[in-house]
Amino acid sequence: MLSQTPEPAGATLDVCGRERRLAARPRERYSAVRQLLDDGSTLEEICRTLRLDRSAVRRFARATSTDELLFKVTNRSTILDEYTPT
Repeated sequence: MLSQTPEPAGATLDVCGRERRLAARPRERYSAVRQLLDDGSTLEEICRTLRLDRSAVRRFARATSTDELLFKVTNRSTILDEYTPT
């Protein structure tokens, strides 16, 4: 029987070693927003192109890196936190 050590609560990988969807989607959107901004698109055009809310596009546009966006995703609390070893 294989002994699996649990990933830290802030890990961005799932149990199979793939990047969690909650981490992958912001990375994809951040790169798309940054590319469109670099191409000279306005925030409104990006909203229409990517079909995202203006506040989401503004958040991606203001972020300096994906780490800034993933902080909430990787550091959020769960109801199991008091039972997991630290």
